[in-house]
Amino acid sequence: MKLFASRMKLIVCLLILISLIEIFAVHILIHITARGLLVWEYMLHIAASIAEILLVLWIFFLAKKIIQQALENERHVQHLLDSSPEAIVIHKNGTLVYTNKAAGNLFGAEDSTQFLNKSIYDLIQFENESLKNEEYQAKRLDGTTFIVETSISHIDFKGERAVEMVIKDITIRKNQEIEMKQLVYEDSLTKLPNRRAFMDKLEQTIKHAKQTNKKFAVMFLDLDGFKQVNDSFGHESGDYLLQQVSRYLEMCVRKQDTVSRFAGDEFLILLPEVDKDDCADIAKRIIQQLSHSHSMDGKKAQVTSSIGIAMYPENGESSKQLIEQADQGMYKAKQGGKNRFTFVSGGMGDEEVS
Repeated sequence: MKLFASRMKLIVCLLILISLIEIFAVHILIHITARGLLVWEYMLHIAASIAEILLVLWIFFLAKKIIQQALENERHVQHLLDSSPEAIVIHKNGTLVYTNKAAGNLFGAEDSTQFLNKSIYDLIQFENESLKNEEYQAKRLDGTTFIVETSISHIDFKGERAVEMVIKDITIRKNQEIEMKQLVYEDSLTKLPNRRAFMDKLEQTIKHAKQTNKKFAVMFLDLDGFKQVNDSFGHESGDYLLQQVSRYLEMCVRKQDTVSRFAGDEFLILLPEVDKDDCADIAKRIIQQLSHSHSMDGKKAQVTSSIGIAMYPENGESSKQLIEQADQGMYKAKQGGKNRFTFVSGGMGDEEVS
């Protein structure tokens, strides 16, 4: 680039020099003509013409060098793009004008030229056709989808403004992130949210409730007779029963509710924007559903549930208070005969509802 700029400056200087020669030659010729020196006039005219011709030839030579350098630079850039291990595409107003071999391989093309004159939006699903350095879903020619990360820059391509995109497949990385999140926030046995996930959700719900003055409830559920199932059928059957119970609980609650495995055979359920009547309806559905016998290796196993229910803000305004109150309500339900639910009232005592 420095050599190119230097040559362009030199051409400009030569053009200025030609103009100066013309100006000086005219003035000198006027002076010579006035004195009647015709021979010197002729000689000066020839010399000026020769100088101009030489300068013009020099300009043509430099211009040729500049063009050759530009072509060489373009070939070099083309080679770098073609041999790059990263997928690179160039488009003008959304129409693809260049794709390298790596891009062709990434999108499942036998030849990278297959994409020429096609829309970039057929390959990458941009939101509102906005081009940013972000993560997007992409689609291969065979219809399979994957996640890509794009890096975008504006360039000059063959004399016109264009957009260069470097595309990286990050599907494996995103799947690993999802798996890590599942390990942190998902119970490995039941696939329900674990205690940490529930606590995070509960904190968010408390914050939202304080801003909107909305009520919500926390249910603490414990299985009655689960120990006997473990002792009679073994721990594998017990694990299977917990998985069945988890699915039943999800069926009994609303879409906006959160069912979580707290520990062992204990479950926590978060019910946003409910009153006591809503909670009672959900608790009744759960008790009825779980009271049916469960098939275990061809044999029938029977478990029921005891449920304690704490309401926000009557029974507490912190996650710790609400869970403790719901836990106390659950034990009251067990003491009252099991297979029932209990509301905690006023933070002290309880109100039993079968």
